[in-house]
Amino acid sequence: MRDGMPCVAEVCIGEDVRELDEISWEIAKNPTTGIPLAESPGSDDVLDRLDNVLEGADDSVRIIAPYWNLHRFDRVAIAALPGISALCVNVGVNERLIGSYVSDRGFLTEVSIEPDPETPDLRFVVTSIVQYVGGSRSPEELTAIGREFLERHDGLSRFATAQSPGGGWVARSPKGPHLQLLAPFGAYLHRTREHANSARCHGDADSEAEAVPALPHASDEEPDLEDRVGIQGPGNN
Repeated sequence: MRDGMPCVAEVCIGEDVRELDEISWEIAKNPTTGIPLAESPGSDDVLDRLDNVLEGADDSVRIIAPYWNLHRFDRVAIAALPGISALCVNVGVNERLIGSYVSDRGFLTEVSIEPDPETPDLRFVVTSIVQYVGGSRSPEELTAIGREFLERHDGLSRFATAQSPGGGWVARSPKGPHLQLLAPFGAYLHRTREHANSARCHGDADSEAEAVPALPHASDEEPDLEDRVGIQGPGNN
């Protein structure tokens, strides 16, 4: 735990993504073409669609555009995020950016980030961590790994609340056994709603900001972990 938030070895819930640039993030690619997003600057069509979404330096917006469009991030995106000065939409679970890396123990780890506007500069912080055990492991190995995760996060609630983080060990899932950690429910969502209606998104600090609707599919509610697959201890039914 760090500052009351759960962690894996390399990253903690609530951590500023700019502090994580030494992690060997997997290169984010377009799933259709296989081309790295860093080599696919935002097209005019994508930039037009994001014109009222991202505010900031033109170069940063163009770099971030394909990442935002596909909800991914990597080291290149992290370097460009400080150039984004305002995010002018409500952010829900479906708009989080996701990056991945392989831990020193060989666990594929997916990290989701979203903006925390409660700072002078818009920063992106870690709001969920999923660490997959993967590989061909015996039931005994899985039980030992699951027990280790549970002991390390002893006392952590199975589900996040408005005030407290949540998570645990998912022993059975179509995606395989994994640890999942979540930030306090809605910790950043409701502040981003206020930020989306700020003067920074309207170019006039003295004008009254119009309400900005959420992006399609944005949700005010955190879904149950793994689409209602409960958190389980190793070996539980």
